[in-house]
Amino acid sequence: IPDFFNKCTGIIKNMNMEKIFMALSIARIKENLVSISSSGMPPAFILRKAESSVEEILIKGMPLGAVNNFPYQERSLTMSQGDILLLLSDGLPELFNERMEMYEYERIVSVLKDSAECSPQQVIDLLVKSATQWRGNQPQADDMTFVVIKML
Repeated sequence: IPDFFNKCTGIIKNMNMEKIFMALSIARIKENLVSISSSGMPPAFILRKAESSVEEILIKGMPLGAVNNFPYQERSLTMSQGDILLLLSDGLPELFNERMEMYEYERIVSVLKDSAECSPQQVIDLLVKSATQWRGNQPQADDMTFVVIKML
């Protein structure tokens, strides 16, 4: 995955579009092994059903198109039956409410902890509901994108 990110950076830089950057997370799944890499994206989260805990998977990486030959990282982890993996854009943690307070990651972890018995779509629905309640009448300024994978 890191080599792919550096190839993408080279392509973006060759387009000569100045200051065009892209954020991207990639998760490769084979059986119960997940490999994750990130370029400029928020952390991923995994709900460990057996432990009733949420693990933050922070992988720092420059956005694509920013730096040639950046040493992108890749993390590998195993998932067990019932575990839930959440990948998301920065739109939710950076969502403001009417008092101009950010939603932040602690609320995401809280929603995820209560989602052990949920389907992936139900997890997304709970995150969207929580975000809608949080922002009140404050307009949504950025996209909120989610990928939720549950190990069966």
